[in-house]
Amino acid sequence: MAISAAQIWRYRSIRCAALIFVATMHAEPAIAADDLQYDNLETQKAAMLKEATWNARSCMRGWAEAMLLQGSRSSEEIIEHGVACGRPLKHYMINSLQQPEDVVTAYIRALAYDELDRIPGLKRSKPNPESAISADEANRRGFDAAERKDYTEAMRWYRTAAGKGLAKAQHNIGVFYQNGSGVPKDYASAARWYRKAADQGFSPAQYNLGILYESGAGVPKDITKARYWYNLAAAQGDEEAKKALTGLDASRVCNGASC
Repeated sequence: MAISAAQIWRYRSIRCAALIFVATMHAEPAIAADDLQYDNLETQKAAMLKEATWNARSCMRGWAEAMLLQGSRSSEEIIEHGVACGRPLKHYMINSLQQPEDVVTAYIRALAYDELDRIPGLKRSKPNPESAISADEANRRGFDAAERKDYTEAMRWYRTAAGKGLAKAQHNIGVFYQNGSGVPKDYASAARWYRKAADQGFSPAQYNLGILYESGAGVPKDITKARYWYNLAAAQGDEEAKKALTGLDASRVCNGASC
């Protein structure tokens, strides 16, 4: 599905989906034995995916730090070693979870870039032609690629813009992770990128971060933090954030009472 400008900026429908998911998790319907076995299998798969992802990230971070200590300043070389760390995860996702290989490949590379982004002071050993492109131009190219459904290319340009500190691009990366655009859904990564943009005062990221805290998707559920980020977005005139605050207020008033 093509990502429209409105979806890139808001993706407000995710709020409903996330909150419905949380509500479903708290429901306790009667289930058949087959359903229980299926749920247990899915839980096991999720746990194995989480463990494999953690192992891949740890390996990627370890390689990056070791190569930096040895004097390497080539980000591309470090990324290739990071991708190699993701081979067990890639094998599991393709063979056990039946994920498309191109999507998994892009996801593994994105993880390697994420771990590299956590390490300050890295400089490329070769001239990078993308460095001459402004952050706004890189973000525009990312948006154009997303419109063409070329999510790998879009993510590359968004990362270029985000690396230059553009809050809008950081937010767009968060949207990709939250919606699984070209990469498997990863709410924790979405929250981390939203936080980068939110700390710069970008109201759409503040609003989306509030959604994640309210629903407990990718971060521990925390209504106080959700209200904090909604308030910041609302102070900039974000109407959806204002509605979210109204909803939180209504929930607080109705808590323990019949409304």
